[in-house]
Amino acid sequence: MSTGFRIYDSRALLIGAVSLLGLSVSPPLVRPGLADSHKPRRYHVVLENLTDFQGFSFPVAATHSPAVHMFQHGAFASMQAAAVAQNGNPVPMFQLFSGAAGVTDVYASPFPVASLGNPKAFWHKGLPYFNGTGLVPTTADNNLSDIIEFDISAGRHDVFSILGMMMCTNDGLTGLDGVALPRGEGHPQVYDLFAYDAGVEVNDYFTPDIVDPCGLMAPYTLGGSNGVPQVSVTDGNVNSPPSGTVAALATHDPIGPLSGVIPDHSALPNAASYVPAGWGWSGAVGRVTIRRIEDEDDRN
Repeated sequence: MSTGFRIYDSRALLIGAVSLLGLSVSPPLVRPGLADSHKPRRYHVVLENLTDFQGFSFPVAATHSPAVHMFQHGAFASMQAAAVAQNGNPVPMFQLFSGAAGVTDVYASPFPVASLGNPKAFWHKGLPYFNGTGLVPTTADNNLSDIIEFDISAGRHDVFSILGMMMCTNDGLTGLDGVALPRGEGHPQVYDLFAYDAGVEVNDYFTPDIVDPCGLMAPYTLGGSNGVPQVSVTDGNVNSPPSGTVAALATHDPIGPLSGVIPDHSALPNAASYVPAGWGWSGAVGRVTIRRIEDEDDRN
């Protein structure tokens, strides 16, 4: 089970007519799930990465009112969603949802999720680690996994959202926006995850515009005898334009489907500077399974 980090607020709150940056809410209604229940319900979540090479960056998950959104298909990405999409940075989204009105519980994975093609990718010492406050260098080497598990609490009428970056894309996202939680212990909810284009960066798949750890998700040594281009380069992840900037948010497109077809640049003179075309995908990129956890109140 992944340890992760979460903040849970057990107070009954009112949702005011406000907009917390990228977190949209509706005018006054009682925060669901807390006024009509003795205690929050608990759920066990399993996230699986079904791709060959695409890692999921530090997924952020939350239970919340249906009026709250991490992202929405057809809407513009918030600064928090753009930070996830371009840099794999979970911190702004985690902070936004922590303790906000309409939010019951928040979770963030301390490490990215490896791909099915390389289920135990190696996360080197010094690469980013989410410590519950920010991204800091990890002090030891770690093996990732293509499956992570965590528990989360929710009110009676809450919904569930999760969001992460497709790590070998310019601004690709995957996640769920406000899906239903299971009603009972024996009725798990299973959801497929699909890829979305956040609309805040050109999809050139050029390695200087891709997060540096992208290449760690491959099932073989990059740049080896097989001739696969090296894409895990230390380039500072220079994005164009940088996520969260006025230029990015003023010119971007609404969130929409992201094609799994990565352009084939093999005939170009600088082909080694691009993400390999074979690192695409078709259909669902992941799966989330949510199960209700029986507690003492359920048995009595």
